[in-house]
Amino acid sequence: MSDAQELIARILSDERWHGTSHFSETIHGEEPILMTGRQMSTYLPDRYRRMRAISRVRQVDSRPRWLSDGELFCLQGDFMADVVDECPYHGAFKSYFPTYSAMSDRQLRGYFTWRSAVRAGRVEDASLSFAYVYLYELINGIGVDDPLEAFSRFDSFWRAWRALNSNIDRYARIWRRDMVVYHDLDPGLIAGCREVIFDGALAELDRIEPRPLPLPPDVERERRLLGAIETLSTYRITASRLFRDHPEDMRRCACAVYARLAQHCDRRCKLSLSENLFGRASEEPYEMFRSAVFFERNPHRRACFELDGVCSYRCERGRWTCSRKHASRSRSAKLGRIMRALDCRLRLKLDPAHPLKEGSTPKYLAKIIDREIETWLGWKRDHAPRVIDIDLSKLARIRKAAEGVCEALLVDEERAPGPSEGLDPDETTATKDAPSDPLLSRVPAAPQDGGARISRAPAQAAGSGPLSAEEADWLRALLDRDERARSVAQAAARISQDMLIDAINEKMLEILGDTVIECVDGSPRAIDDYESDLKEIVRI
Repeated sequence: MSDAQELIARILSDERWHGTSHFSETIHGEEPILMTGRQMSTYLPDRYRRMRAISRVRQVDSRPRWLSDGELFCLQGDFMADVVDECPYHGAFKSYFPTYSAMSDRQLRGYFTWRSAVRAGRVEDASLSFAYVYLYELINGIGVDDPLEAFSRFDSFWRAWRALNSNIDRYARIWRRDMVVYHDLDPGLIAGCREVIFDGALAELDRIEPRPLPLPPDVERERRLLGAIETLSTYRITASRLFRDHPEDMRRCACAVYARLAQHCDRRCKLSLSENLFGRASEEPYEMFRSAVFFERNPHRRACFELDGVCSYRCERGRWTCSRKHASRSRSAKLGRIMRALDCRLRLKLDPAHPLKEGSTPKYLAKIIDREIETWLGWKRDHAPRVIDIDLSKLARIRKAAEGVCEALLVDEERAPGPSEGLDPDETTATKDAPSDPLLSRVPAAPQDGGARISRAPAQAAGSGPLSAEEADWLRALLDRDERARSVAQAAARISQDMLIDAINEKMLEILGDTVIECVDGSPRAIDDYESDLKEIVRI
């Protein structure tokens, strides 16, 4: 007898242990209470042995029926759905279609020990085949109450496991989508999956009307279109050097070229541009949970599932089909060549120091690209904001020169008398009573023979009050709601509309004590309280 066996025998024969809870009247059958390490490594609990005993052959109408791998897996999985174990397995387990039957006893206990940790929220690294078995359980609804719970556990495990081993993505992404379709779950659950994003990009391209894009550009719409092109093209245009330096120009030209090509195909080709790039609509048989161990417990009812605007699924008499507006779900090399040609030809205009070698570009495509580039750059030049450079260091010199000019234009009567000239008493009184307005102080005295009194209007003939002629014309056009006249006045002023509004508001602030023009949704308008005052100032 070995030392271990002798120690066990001594423990079992000790009467002190027979009164404990370990030694009750319960009959344990032939299972040993204490075992050696070697016995523990080969020990298989009764639950496992009963699972092993589930026969692959069933009697149906007195005839034997051979169970498929999927059906046997579901029977064994349901039997072991609530098993929790504590016997880790650190060896390797590899199987092409892993199931419980493909595992040894140690691997089987190791799997259920690992699964217990996963269900507790601890996704630990293990054999990849263990991960597939766990996904098979969720696909077949083993250990869950409903399909939504199965999808939630599947999604949570997939995200945690792929951080350890991304090899699972190849099939898990497809099965994840199939779970939503098969169980008619909310399509939003897989809104971020690669296939749905690809189909969304195709739908974005399909929404492009076959005509030139309008100007000024719709920036938000062009961003969506460029994102779709980036998703579907083999040439990553946003990774281009030119895009980093000129993103607005690249975005606009890429979208405009695509829209113009769509128009070209609509007029001259049998297929649309999207069909040329990604194929025509198709409907093909579809196998749910392909490459997985899956058993359909009950025939699926008739169903039609719209996954997105491009792809849908239909079930008739248990047979599934998949319908797509475009046959391909691969990036388009044709679209990649179009975008590369655009990058190459746009660099000649914007960044000739870093040219890109161009392949053989068809003449019609080169013509379309060059025309859209010239259209955009020309529009951009015509609508570029005017740059006004003000040298503040020269203002003091200009002010001093203006004071000298004003002094030279004064007549003797307008100059203040020197200290030695003296004043007539009557003239002193008249000067004290004179108005303090500098404009009125320069108006000659009214004649004494009954003539009309001279107002400040002659001194304001060049404009309207303190306004320049251009400012007055622009304000008059604003009050008349004449946009064409307003544009002409702004062009004559040679400054932007915002600067013109600021100049008028600043001058009116001194007269009326408030700003008189405001911008509502980017359009200027006169404030109602001051409209009558402004009309009087500009003589409307």
